Amino acid sequence: MTRKSTIVATAVLALAAAPVAAAIGISQASFTINANGSMPLCLQRARNVLEQSGLQVLSTSASSIGAEPQDGRVLVTAYCLPNVNLVVLTAAGQHTDDTLPVMERLRTVMQRPMPPLRPVK
Repeated sequence: MTRKSTIVATAVLALAAAPVAAAIGISQASFTINANGSMPLCLQRARNVLEQSGLQVLSTSASSIGAEPQDGRVLVTAYCLPNVNLVVLTAAGQHTDDTLPVMERLRTVMQRPMPPLRPVK
């Protein structure tokens, strides 16, 4: 799957999970992970960013993590692309006014220096 189609697929999944189909706000961002192509390390880096942003992790799949803030108004999906050292984040909610503050918190955490990841056992 190409990078563009992966991002589009992530956005479509986020849309489907949004609470109200009539009014939807979506915000997206991506960050590099420098995890040397390892899916477990990519997922760990994504989980760290979500948790350090104050989000509660809801579920983890083979390549993504779902999370939400405490108020539950926004669903965030972190999709790992370790072969290109990238995590794509999509925040979906009823309005962009709900998703933008969550994405700003995520961006703030993404910009912080993070210690190197160790292989997950």
